[in-house]
Amino acid sequence: GAGALLVAGLADQTVRAEIQGAGGAATRATGRDVSRWAPPVAMGLGLGLAGAGVATRNGSLARTGRDAIVAMAAAELVGAAIKVLTGRARPDAGLGPGDFAPLQRAERDAAFPSGHTTMAFAFAAAVGRHSRSRAVRLGAYGAAGLVGAARIAADRHWTSDVVGGALLGTLAGHAVVRRLEPRASRLQVVPTLDDGGVGVALRVRF
Repeated sequence: GAGALLVAGLADQTVRAEIQGAGGAATRATGRDVSRWAPPVAMGLGLGLAGAGVATRNGSLARTGRDAIVAMAAAELVGAAIKVLTGRARPDAGLGPGDFAPLQRAERDAAFPSGHTTMAFAFAAAVGRHSRSRAVRLGAYGAAGLVGAARIAADRHWTSDVVGGALLGTLAGHAVVRRLEPRASRLQVVPTLDDGGVGVALRVRF
């Protein structure tokens, strides 16, 4: 992840020049349209999964939706804090990829990491952890990747902002699912029955 972030950082200016030079205003407009709908769609899908799971008494589906929502919220909070701490200028500000103003820019004006990408990958990671279907996992991560590409196309983020958001979102998704997964108690009371009668035994898992 660190290596990918470094490589992306070295290519920030080049990637921006290529994309903006080739597509211009049309590319930026498409990127903004995708960006506008990505967060509400992801949150709506999470709520839909949770609601469908509760309505059908499908615990796995309900947990998938719950974990996706929690993962997106957690990733967004951490990402917003990092944005303020780094204070990186957005590409359309015209200050270049190396302009950082720690604690001097509001979250909405800071670029690193991409919040849209962070949320999208948090959703994908949570859903992917719960699904055994390769098609579902590929679809979720593929859609998240499109969100990241849209943010670059909209000229609101550098490539390294998107890579950073993807890393943060993926980590958040996996961490939330791992944290919230049902776990058997480490200390269990087990009934026993043998020729000597009925009793109980303590079982400890290490």
